Amino acid sequence: MFAILSILVYYTSMVLCVIGLVVLDEFVFNWYIDWDNNSYISYLGIPIGLLTLWGFCRFLESRWKTNVVIIKDEIQDIGKAIED
Repeated sequence: MFAILSILVYYTSMVLCVIGLVVLDEFVFNWYIDWDNNSYISYLGIPIGLLTLWGFCRFLESRWKTNVVIIKDEIQDIGKAIED
């Protein structure tokens, strides 16, 4: 499940990066980027996607460290009344 999620995060970050570049180019800075040459844009998206995956990995790692599973030995509780 996390492998599929990481692929989705990678491609989503690349798409959002390109959309951000288009908005900045057209409405803010007028960089006159050649949008017909797609290889440069995809090369720019690779480090953005990898940095986003690194951040996602750090997020999951910190999330997993804070959630500690307490294992309860249920064999000793056989025959006792269930408390809500």
